[in-house]
Amino acid sequence: MSELNLLKEQTKEFLLNRYGVNGLVQSDIDSLDFYISEKTHDFINVIYNPSLCIILQGAKSVGFGDEMSGYNEQRYLLTSTYMPLRVSLTHASKERPYISLTLKFSMDEIYEVLKNVEIKEDNMQKSQKGVFFGDLTEEILEPVLRFILLLEKPKEKIKFLSDLAKKEILYTLVTSDKSGYFLNKFAMQGSVSNKILHAIAKIKNEFTQKL
Repeated sequence: MSELNLLKEQTKEFLLNRYGVNGLVQSDIDSLDFYISEKTHDFINVIYNPSLCIILQGAKSVGFGDEMSGYNEQRYLLTSTYMPLRVSLTHASKERPYISLTLKFSMDEIYEVLKNVEIKEDNMQKSQKGVFFGDLTEEILEPVLRFILLLEKPKEKIKFLSDLAKKEILYTLVTSDKSGYFLNKFAMQGSVSNKILHAIAKIKNEFTQKL
């Protein structure tokens, strides 16, 4: 077993021992939560924050509009704005519980990383949709696993270290070909995608007021 696979197994064992199979759990890192379940379920409606979503064990299907996509441990999901999605857990059992994580971020955090990065546009995505699926490479997974295991450290250290580790993960995403361009177009001031993002955020945050 490779070093990365050992780290992944260690991470899954840590999460199961710490949180059990209790569905959605919020960690001591504000931007990081987990979903752990031994039962599948049919489609439910969920609002996703701007986030990186990774499945460590199991599989799910995600629907957006008329489109449906399945993903598992080999892929990841990025959402760049608040997205209404339909989600179904398709692989989960008592022997192999479904384990996933959501790392939430803001466009300001993406922009801070982008300021010092040159994005290649060789693999531009023309879609303006705020959902992106990518292949989960070792380059992305390894810092994410280390990020999770920061939860083993004393609380007074977690905040400082997690901020640095999160920036490393975002840097990895924005310097990857397609995910980098996907995030760049939503963070770029004045772009159509960025204007859509701000409109959605305004509606979400001020829905009780007259727009």
